[in-house]
Amino acid sequence: MWPPSAMLLQQGVEKYLKGYLLSRGWKLKRTHDLFELLENAFPAASEMTRFEAACIRITEYYTEQRYPPLLSSDLSREEVHQSLAEADELIVEIKRRLASPR
Repeated sequence: MWPPSAMLLQQGVEKYLKGYLLSRGWKLKRTHDLFELLENAFPAASEMTRFEAACIRITEYYTEQRYPPLLSSDLSREEVHQSLAEADELIVEIKRRLASPR
């Protein structure tokens, strides 16, 4: 039950990061790596480093669902809820930055 929810969480964060990047003139790139997207979106923003571990972990949710032989874990409800809370914080920050003048 939790792996599909975790993959959808990854997809949602990916869309927010790509949307932010596109709004800043980024050329669309085929990637599902949230850490890479975070680095592209906020290259000089040291306060965004607090999201790095979450982006790495949430990216693994996608990889695990799409390529099961490569990664396999037993996701717990608590882990997915923690990741959701971290993703919510990241999305709030993205929305805040979108609302600010460039």
